[in-house]
Amino acid sequence: MENKVKNTVNGFTIFLVYVQIVLAIITGIVFIMYLFNREMLTILQMCLGITLLFMSFLSSRVYKKSKFTFLYLVFGLLLIIFNILRLAGVL
Repeated sequence: MENKVKNTVNGFTIFLVYVQIVLAIITGIVFIMYLFNREMLTILQMCLGITLLFMSFLSSRVYKKSKFTFLYLVFGLLLIIFNILRLAGVL
């Protein structure tokens, strides 16, 4: 008896991988801009947080790696929350 594994990679998942690649490129560009202008830290943290959230979603959807998914999710949310708090003037 053959055990069939359901393939979770479909067109939407491929689209999300492309979105993650674009986010990673944007994060890299903003990092290079941050090296020359320290005021870009807020944008860099937001881009990195969103990229980590996408990585956690794709890691759980495609690769089924729960440990890395949790780490990406926690660090991405922490970056975004601290960034929002700093923009609000709390930190």
